[in-house]
Amino acid sequence: MAAVVTEKGFGPVAVGDVVRRANVSKRTFYEHFPDKESCFLAMYDIGINFVVHRTAEAVASLPSDDWAARLRVGLTAYLDVLAEEPEFAWALAIETLAAGTEATARRAAAVELFAASYRQLYALARRDDRSLPTLPDEYFLALTGGIDELIRETLRTRGAAALPEVLEVGMRFLESTFYADAAPRRRRG
Repeated sequence: MAAVVTEKGFGPVAVGDVVRRANVSKRTFYEHFPDKESCFLAMYDIGINFVVHRTAEAVASLPSDDWAARLRVGLTAYLDVLAEEPEFAWALAIETLAAGTEATARRAAAVELFAASYRQLYALARRDDRSLPTLPDEYFLALTGGIDELIRETLRTRGAAALPEVLEVGMRFLESTFYADAAPRRRRG
């Protein structure tokens, strides 16, 4: 499924495209999935779980209170796994937006998962620097959306292999966003 939606886009893909690529019969396909959307959703779940697991695995050995290292290592792992799996990357970041209501809902849940991670890291940063303000939950949703758009645009214009190259841009964005409201106070102080 990831391969054919990367080639054709979700809309034009037919079950026949999937079974040809998988080298299985339509009967076998329909034993597992009622339609192409269900197959796409299964692929999405596998892809997101893989990305989340690999990212968590990368930060697991870091000190739990080292927010800066966890931010950098987590983003590095995320970009690396997407670069290693270009078809999943394209399907997860781009085709999910065209795959229907349920895919959009699952994407929203994944975005919230990443936003919660940024929220936790920011809480650690605030513990280290009390001048950082309390931020609303929507802030972290917007932060996640910014990183997501950077990934989508890189996939669209340069391909998955270029994703690790956007690490520094992503880190500058995340760090400057974390400290945006604190910077004027720091300059005055």
